[in-house]
Amino acid sequence: MIARYNKVSLYVGIVGVILQYGGAVFVWDFPGVAFPIVLFGTLLIAIGLAFYLKAKARSLGFLAIGIIPVLGLVVLALLNDYSKQCSTGST
Repeated sequence: MIARYNKVSLYVGIVGVILQYGGAVFVWDFPGVAFPIVLFGTLLIAIGLAFYLKAKARSLGFLAIGIIPVLGLVVLALLNDYSKQCSTGST
């Protein structure tokens, strides 16, 4: 796994999840503000998943599987790693 892309996917994904849940809390009080925040959080999660697939040297076509809430993330986590680098980032 390419460590640099793995770190980016983690950081972007965490921010996306925080924005999604933060926007969901305010959706009833401020729907005009919360909805774009939730959409931006969803976009960040998709970008994070794309970086995770890139870290495993996989096609971005698997991103469609990753959008399925829980099962898709489990499938992505269980995919074989096709990158030539090990988890420490050395070759």
